[in-house]
Amino acid sequence: MARTTPHFTNQVRLNQSRSRNFIFDPENILDTKDSSGYIEKFSWNPVTGELLLIHPPQQHASIQGDAPFDDYVRAIILRNQKKVLFRPFWPTWMRKSLYDSFDQEAAAVSFDAQWQAKEMVEAHGGQNWEIEMNTNNKALAEMTGRRNW
Repeated sequence: MARTTPHFTNQVRLNQSRSRNFIFDPENILDTKDSSGYIEKFSWNPVTGELLLIHPPQQHASIQGDAPFDDYVRAIILRNQKKVLFRPFWPTWMRKSLYDSFDQEAAAVSFDAQWQAKEMVEAHGGQNWEIEMNTNNKALAEMTGRRNW
């Protein structure tokens, strides 16, 4: 597959079939709740704007959208720290083969997609939240004392 970067959006298109049990406010997506409280995670497709809401304490992979799992920027919300953290992004359309490596070009696309996710969050209620990119499990465990993010 050729490495071409499609146009990224900052729009939100809530996946309706996967969000039935959430109270969702498109003006402030970080205040989305389910019956147990505020969400801790969401996945967002920077090409289509599709937003997947994740029930706490489920993993991102528990909710599948219209695109492959890796085509979504994954976010973790640390409400008590007023922080949104994004994981590295390496979409399927970026990979030339199953054995492709994450190189400088992939890192640039990852940065751009996470930046668009930041812009999307800020446009939908997260203007005063701290944003961190390229987070990993070790950093999350150190910040929260919790494992298995």
